Amino acid sequence: MIRHKFKLKYVLFGMLSLCMVWMLLACQKAQTVDHIEHELNTVSEPKVQDLDALCQELDGEIQNLDHQRGSLALEQINQNLRMCLQVYNFEQQMQVMDAINQMYGRFLQVARSPEEQQALEHYAVEQYLYPTIHAEHYALLNARDRYLIRHQGQFYLELYINAKQEVRYRRQPQYLAKLFAIYLPEAEKQFIQQLAQQNERALIKQQSLLLSPQQLAERAQFWQNYLQTYPNSYFKKDAQYLLQVYQALLFKGTTKSAVSYLYQDLADIQPSSLRVIQALAEQPHGALAEKARKFIHFMHMSDAQRAAQIDVAEPLDDSNAQQKVLQQLNQYVGLIDFDIEHPQKDCFSDAICYEI
Repeated sequence: MIRHKFKLKYVLFGMLSLCMVWMLLACQKAQTVDHIEHELNTVSEPKVQDLDALCQELDGEIQNLDHQRGSLALEQINQNLRMCLQVYNFEQQMQVMDAINQMYGRFLQVARSPEEQQALEHYAVEQYLYPTIHAEHYALLNARDRYLIRHQGQFYLELYINAKQEVRYRRQPQYLAKLFAIYLPEAEKQFIQQLAQQNERALIKQQSLLLSPQQLAERAQFWQNYLQTYPNSYFKKDAQYLLQVYQALLFKGTTKSAVSYLYQDLADIQPSSLRVIQALAEQPHGALAEKARKFIHFMHMSDAQRAAQIDVAEPLDDSNAQQKVLQQLNQYVGLIDFDIEHPQKDCFSDAICYEI
C-alpha cells in the first residue's frame, strides 16, 4: 500500500513538472515571436524612410547632372528613378519625366569648334555608310564626343542623323518605354510604347518617305483608335497631331514622295497609295474611312465643280496650280500641311512629343 502511494506521488510530480516545462516553453515562444515581430518592424521602417529620402534627393541629383558628368552618375540616377517611379503619383511621374528629359539634354551638350563639328558630321556619315569600319575622323573628334560615342547603347544613347540631315545625339525612344511606361496608367503607357516603336527608325529622309502607304495607314488607324479608346489621355493633343500627320502623309505624301502631282483623276495617283486608300474607303466606320471616300470623290470632281464647291484663295500666280489643288484637297478632305523639317511639334525622335 505504501509502495502504491509512493508511485502515485511520483507520477503526479512528473506530470506537474512536465506542465511547468510546457508553460515555460510557451512563454518563451510568445516572447520570441514578439521579439521577431519587433525586429522586423524595426528593420522595415528605416527602409521606407530610406526610400522617401532617396526620392527627395533624386530631384537635386537630376538637376545637378550635366555635360561634365559621366555615365556612372547617369546610371545611378536611372537606378534610383526605377525605385521612385513605383511610389510616385501620376503628377510626380510627369514632373520627373520632364526633369529627366532636360537632364539628358544637358548631358548630351558638347561645345565644339567648327573643325570638331565637321569631323563629327563626317564621322556620322561614315558610320552610317560603313558601320563596321573604324572611321578615320574619330581621332579628330572633341574629347566629349569620343566619350559619348564609346558609351553608345549603354544608357540609351545614340548618334543619329535627323530629318534635316543634322548630326545629333539622342536618347533612344525605348528609354521612356522601358523605364517609365510600365509604371504609368494604361492610356499613357500605350502612347509611349507605341510612339517609341514608331520612332525607332526615321520617318522621312531628305523629303522622301521611308514608310509604305500601308504602314502610313496602319499608323493613322492606330492613333484614331487610340483617341477613341482613351479620350481623356494626358497625351490626347499629341495623339491628335500624330493622326493628322499620318493622314496628311497618306493622302498627299511629301515633296519627293508625292501621292500625286496633278490630282486630276484616279490615274494620277500612285498605285500603291490608291490601293490602300480604296481599301480604307470600303470600311464602314471611322473618320479615316470617311476621309478616304472624300479623297476618291475629290478625284472624280472637275475643276469647275471644285471651284464651285471649295472656296480657297487664288494663288498669286497661275503657274502654281498645284498649290491651289492641294489647298482644295486640304479643305475638302480635312488635312493639314506637314513639313518634317518644320513641324508644329517634334513627335518623331522620342517616345513623347516636344513643343518647338
